[in-house]
Order: sequence, then C-alpha cells, then structure tokens
Amino acid sequence: MALAGAVWSQISLPAGGTTDESLEYRVKAAYLLNFTRYVEWPAPTAPTPAPADNLLSICVLGTDPFGKILDATVAGRTAHGRPLRVRRLQGAAEATGCEVVFVSRETWRRSPESLKALKRAGTLTVGESEQFARRGGIIGFVIVDETVRFVVNDEARDSAGLRISSRMLSLAAAIYGRDGP
Repeated sequence: MALAGAVWSQISLPAGGTTDESLEYRVKAAYLLNFTRYVEWPAPTAPTPAPADNLLSICVLGTDPFGKILDATVAGRTAHGRPLRVRRLQGAAEATGCEVVFVSRETWRRSPESLKALKRAGTLTVGESEQFARRGGIIGFVIVDETVRFVVNDEARDSAGLRISSRMLSLAAAIYGRDGP
C-alpha cells in the first residue's frame, strides 16, 4: 500500500495563527481514514462469529467537531476489506465494537478520565493534543508549523495489541514510550 497522495502529505493550515476549522477537520478526517488502513488490529483471542455487517467503526466520543466531514470522508471506503462506518458516542461505555475512538479537544478537557475506560485491546484512541498521547492515548493530533501532524504513544499502542505500519510511524512528529522522548 503506497502512502503517496494528498491525504498523507503535510497539509498546511492558513498562516497568521488562525485556522480554518473545517480545513483542520477535513485533514484530521483524512488522517483517521488512513489510520484504519495502516493499523492492524489483533485477532480475537476466542473464536467469535463475525458481525453480520463486518464493519470497521470510527467512533467519535462526546462533542463532535467534524459535523458531516468525517461521514463524507469515509463514505463508501473500506479498510482491510471491511466497510467503514462512523458512530457517535455519548460515553466511553458505548465504545464496544469501536476500532477507532476519536476524543475531541472539548471532550478531553471536560473528562480526561474517559481515556482510562477506552484502554482495551483492539481500540485505537486518537485525541487532539500531545498531552492526550503522553497520558495514554495512542495517537494525538498536533499542529506543527501550521500543519496537522500526529504523535504516537508506543507503550499505549503495545498495550492495545495494535501494530502500526512503519511507514505511518515514519510520518509521526514524535513517538513516545520506551524509546521516545
């Protein structure tokens, strides 16, 4: 799978300290789509029947900053041969069956303890800050030189049993954990 294309390129946000929020969330939605393609989830430890729909779920916990952007980005797309869908969650307890859980800046600020409830095998947690990744989230979006980038928490990834493509990791602004800063 090639990582070429605008989705993985570093897309700069407008200069001057202000960001076009819809552009920022279009970029983040594109990253979420690509994360589903370059992350491998663990196989279930016990044989369980596959869900009838076999969907791969990207879930948004709490406040949804995407509006319709995320739905439009993943519409008709697949990852690992599975159709993608977007779910919106009111609380972390609803995250069962979510392969990716996005925690917005506002939700994280209001309830940082929700991350503890999301720490389970097979869940890729994605937030909107470096602090999110440093405190146990797997991926945190950051703005570096007016460009949306991401950082990765290696230990959290290992705890969740996920494998992230080395090609994807090479694009990370930083990797935290055993060998990271």
